[in-house]
Amino acid sequence: TENAMTKVNPSEPKRALFSCNYCQKDISNCVRIKCAECAEMDLCVECFSVGVEPNPHKACHAYHVVDNLSFPLFTMDWGADEEL
Repeated sequence: TENAMTKVNPSEPKRALFSCNYCQKDISNCVRIKCAECAEMDLCVECFSVGVEPNPHKACHAYHVVDNLSFPLFTMDWGADEEL
């Protein structure tokens, strides 16, 4: 089924839900690292692994590994993240 959340206007560029705060890579559909101490600080795995520190983030901060579990299960409108 199609709803307002899934309808895409092809003339509008797709906007990333999440992007790396250091390299700006779109990390919406992959594993990302979310800082537990900085508000709105997400890093791609590559930048996190080399210890980047975009201000005010510090490499020693606690973090969460966030996996994208929104892939469809059984039907296109039923995601794996709804089963958690």
